[in-house]
Amino acid sequence: FNCIYKNDSAIFAGSILGLFKTTNAGLNWTKTTVYYSPIFSIISDGQNFACGFNNFGVYYSSNGGTNWSQSSMTSRTVYSLCKNGTTFFAGTLNNGIYSSSNFGVNWAQTPLNNKTIKSFVVVNNNIFAGTQGSGIYISTNNGSTWSQTGNSTEDVNAMAADNGYIYAGTAYHGVYISSNNGANWIQYFNNTKVNSI
Repeated sequence: FNCIYKNDSAIFAGSILGLFKTTNAGLNWTKTTVYYSPIFSIISDGQNFACGFNNFGVYYSSNGGTNWSQSSMTSRTVYSLCKNGTTFFAGTLNNGIYSSSNFGVNWAQTPLNNKTIKSFVVVNNNIFAGTQGSGIYISTNNGSTWSQTGNSTEDVNAMAADNGYIYAGTAYHGVYISSNNGANWIQYFNNTKVNSI
């Protein structure tokens, strides 16, 4: 499986065989109608879902993942998805970040439009985007503008946040941690590949 996502009523698993769903803590799984693969990312808001695919952009569901439709974003590889409020964000291969204000149905490219975006984390309405080779960008205005943080050269595979700290797992240089909203970063576990946090 490439990704696991849990909401209030179910757990979803994205794989090279499509999207699977369980409502009984993993005892039984059913395959959804999403059959494109591989699936890299999943996000939801209530009954509204979006899935990011390799080469097929984003599919969306408005009924809890039962039925799916192609969104306005096609022919894109979507590595990562996140939400801030009710806005969805998609990180793509070579085409930067897209945003959707209607739960993944329609997408518009943001000004950060020429990077590969591999990960997101949202902290107090600030959106952090981990790139391939250009470190971490931040938006403080829901994606209208983006600026590079103090981490500006890394391949960032994964991001997480907890208790005032932001964590970034990189492809070659371990984990970076920031305690001041991305202005400065401290490195740990150099020469270590980190795929998830």
